[in-house]
Amino acid sequence: MRVLVMGRSPFLVRGLSAELVDRGVAVVATVRTLGELGATLATATVDAVLACLSGGAISDARGGAVAITSVLSEHPTTALLALTPLPPRSRLWQDANPAWGAIALESADTDALMAALDRLTSAPAARRIARADLTLTGSEQRVLDLLAVGLSNDAIAQQLCLSPKTVEAHISRAFSKLGLVNDDHRTNRRVLAALRWTGG
Repeated sequence: MRVLVMGRSPFLVRGLSAELVDRGVAVVATVRTLGELGATLATATVDAVLACLSGGAISDARGGAVAITSVLSEHPTTALLALTPLPPRSRLWQDANPAWGAIALESADTDALMAALDRLTSAPAARRIARADLTLTGSEQRVLDLLAVGLSNDAIAQQLCLSPKTVEAHISRAFSKLGLVNDDHRTNRRVLAALRWTGG
């Protein structure tokens, strides 16, 4: 497993990296900023990002999580595990990519981290690889992620701060890329798109 560790605190990042290396994990890089994250993901093969969302480069944990997931939406084969003061079952994670997860800072011992990393990098791997091959744009991927959890077009528009017409255009293009034709009235394209997108 190849992991990138992200966080502002050098002490925390070094400690996490050392723990991972002791468990046989290859730490590809450590980064502090979103710019460094994007640049590293563009040039290195990374199975998972372990992001520390408390303080520093990401002072607001919720805003930091949204920013990181935005960067990772362009890298669908990379999993994300966030160490967060936010409740791991918060809406931010419930609506997210199946390859993203969170663990509360207070329960982030090494065994819990390894179990979460293993789960995120192994179980949804086929889904992430299949999704990467679809050549969907980042916007189309974000819309499909929300469609797959059952949100309406209006709810997707509100969540992503887009107009309903823009959401409709993204869905239409995604349907086309997924090979879902408009002339078969026996099937529900939203359900089929969600199944194909999530690998269900």
